[in-house]
Amino acid sequence: MAKIAPLKGLFYRPERNSRQELLAPPYDVISTEEKKILLGRSPHNVVRLVLPESFAAAQRDFQGWLEQPVFFQDEEPVFYWCRQDYQFNGLPRTGKGLIALLGLEELKKGSVYPHEETIPGIRQEQFQLLGEVEANFCPIIILYRDQKMTAEAIAAEVEEEPPFITYEDDRGVKFSLWKIKPVLELPEIFSGQKVFIADGHHRYSSAYQHFKQKGSESCGFILTYFLNSFSDDTTVLPFHRYLPGVKEQDLAPVWERFKFLPEPDLKSLLGNLSSGWLGATVGGKFFRFAIPEKEELEVSFLQRTIINQILNRSDDEVSFDPDAQSLLDKVHQEGGVAFFLPPLLPRRLHEVWEKEVILPRKSTYFYPKIPSGLVIYKHK
Repeated sequence: MAKIAPLKGLFYRPERNSRQELLAPPYDVISTEEKKILLGRSPHNVVRLVLPESFAAAQRDFQGWLEQPVFFQDEEPVFYWCRQDYQFNGLPRTGKGLIALLGLEELKKGSVYPHEETIPGIRQEQFQLLGEVEANFCPIIILYRDQKMTAEAIAAEVEEEPPFITYEDDRGVKFSLWKIKPVLELPEIFSGQKVFIADGHHRYSSAYQHFKQKGSESCGFILTYFLNSFSDDTTVLPFHRYLPGVKEQDLAPVWERFKFLPEPDLKSLLGNLSSGWLGATVGGKFFRFAIPEKEELEVSFLQRTIINQILNRSDDEVSFDPDAQSLLDKVHQEGGVAFFLPPLLPRRLHEVWEKEVILPRKSTYFYPKIPSGLVIYKHK
């Protein structure tokens, strides 16, 4: 079974600016422009640690902040319950999950399984950074199954009390954090089941490599946000795809093989996308087309069959973005083609992952993202 444990979380001191000036999104969704903005907010913004100018600079800054002190640490190990209140497609939604430590183990040899391909260069960067700072600043996301909603039931009691931390990010997502004292029911949730990395494959792999090298007990865990696939409020967005240099006539082999329907605009296209369908825009036109019934998800068929085989383009030529409008703007400005994917349900993802299917990289975008710096796990 997957091993989970409570932790003594490390937090920014409340007197050190507001959290709006100190926290940041996960490192892999921060643009160059956004990094500049975050750096300007505070000399202690966590972006200096997750996207440092150098690994040595991250170690120097983190050590200096510990000594000042910029942070405080909980005295006793606890679990943390995180709630996110946000708007999606104009409707209010609430996401909830458990923040704890996950015991590191070799992937696919025990209870922890990947679902996406990774990039060696990024794994190496995360390995080097972890070796310098000896800390996790942002949790990976693990998807598990518990139809009994055990953690949710336990957390319902603590949610009756005021949270000990609240934070609202630039997108208007409000994060609330409570402490849960260690109870046996939480680790027992994971007995006899596989759990899947939903987000953070590079960080998990680099943390496991670091643990094998160092061998210390505290290095054998990674900060994790545990998400129940039976939660109805989980929002999983697809990563849409953009290919430069593709013209309408280049897609003729696609239209010849698959049934396609024209759409008047992006809103209509996205509204009509469902399981078994893909969308595209090229040359000012919008289409959606049905793919053959297969066990694999639409993203696998798009990446491997359409992009790699039919269009003969490599993965390195593809740009990814969960924001469909952003890709449409890119097509208007630079030409090329954008492919759009239907939304996903966590339970459908879990069913695919149970078959140990590895999806193309950038297949899922879990929203909202837990910010960097909200909870920090420091190795001893």
